[in-house]
Amino acid sequence: MKERFCVNSPLCIHETPRSMISSPVLKWGVAETMGPRETMEDAWFVKENLKAGILYASIFDGHGGSSSALFLKRKLFDMLKIKMKRQSNNIPFMKSEITISEIAQVLSPQSLQDIFRLTDSALIDHIATLGDPECWSGSTATICFIDEHKIVCANVGDSSAVIGRKGKPISLTEEHRPTPRTKSGRNEIERIAMAGGWVTQERVCGILAVSRAFGDYEFKGGRSELLEEFRYDGNVQATTSTLHAPPVVALPHVHELNRSTDDEFIIIATDGIWDVMNGSQAVTFVCSKLKSNPMLSMTEVADALVQRALRNRSQDNIACIVIDLRVI
Repeated sequence: MKERFCVNSPLCIHETPRSMISSPVLKWGVAETMGPRETMEDAWFVKENLKAGILYASIFDGHGGSSSALFLKRKLFDMLKIKMKRQSNNIPFMKSEITISEIAQVLSPQSLQDIFRLTDSALIDHIATLGDPECWSGSTATICFIDEHKIVCANVGDSSAVIGRKGKPISLTEEHRPTPRTKSGRNEIERIAMAGGWVTQERVCGILAVSRAFGDYEFKGGRSELLEEFRYDGNVQATTSTLHAPPVVALPHVHELNRSTDDEFIIIATDGIWDVMNGSQAVTFVCSKLKSNPMLSMTEVADALVQRALRNRSQDNIACIVIDLRVI
């Protein structure tokens, strides 16, 4: 499927062409906008298997440039295919006999961690060939595999996915921000401290707002040089810190969920949405749109959600995928 870009507008929308929809493939739509930012660093990628009814959807939120997110939108899916072929006795990935249950067996949490780690390494090699500032860029990632029986989701960073089930939200992701306000955030602060790092003003070493991400070489292979710079500048915390391990990692949170006839939709979005509304508010908003007009396309729903975030004064780029689960 080819992506369609809107050249003359900061808002771009996309939806599965109706001529391509054949049950049980899910209907989906995308909306994205730069928002008040001067550049667009968010990206998305969706892949369908029309025969097996499997949908792969992914969202990437870049920081420090767009190169990391753009690299990941294709490379991460390629790495997933390679891993599946190796672990499933060379059964081709996009063939009709593959089901999401088989994907869940092959892509175990450990396998997904390996894939994310290898993709992170490939990304760091890639951005090393780029000039400043893209060579320091990084990106979050949230990926979902969906079919009529199961959902498998993995994420690093603060791009999130939530399912609407009977009007109630079910989170499929874990937010990776070093904040004491949440349990996951406190766990991240502890992990960073165990790595010899520190958190200042809810940022890793006072710099990065997400604690898990792809790229961000300075917090991985370049952390010795980073620590030297901090000490040279007289940073007090750096004098007692070691950074003996990377404080920022691409280790994903993995979640599996069995499908229900009560499932209505999935929202996968970057934090430009979640900074101004929580999962419950987003699910309630989408439910109200679908209740008022059940025939709305998923593009129209995603567009409405993005517009609501802008009215709520989102200050970030936004990329948002909405997937209709009402037809199984």
